[in-house]
Amino acid sequence: MPVTLPPFALSTPRFPFRHLATSIGRAPLGGAREVAMACYMTARVLDSVTWQSASPEATAAGHARAAAARAWLGALALGAGFRSSVTGALDAIGTPSAAPRLRARAGLAHGTLEPAAHGELEALADRLERLVDSAC
Repeated sequence: MPVTLPPFALSTPRFPFRHLATSIGRAPLGGAREVAMACYMTARVLDSVTWQSASPEATAAGHARAAAARAWLGALALGAGFRSSVTGALDAIGTPSAAPRLRARAGLAHGTLEPAAHGELEALADRLERLVDSAC
């Protein structure tokens, strides 16, 4: 028998990138955790672009979020190659090169992240590519 919710009940919230968040919690302190945190932050910023309209206000808000994320990522102990790939993905917000840069970053973090977390990054890159294809 199906359960019906009362009219005042809220729907179940969707937590984006739950596997990435779980990877952060499971990773040991140090480099692996900071790589996972950098992936999570970048994914959240890039994901905000996928559901917003292409209005100038939304683009400006995305660039402001990227600048704040870039400053926060500066405090993490990341390798130079990984740091440049993360900031490159953030710099590409709203451009066709966002998805390839995200895929490159996901490739660099492949050994650090759990397979499900890596899959979330790949799914985000697919959404970004579809967004660019639909805009063309």
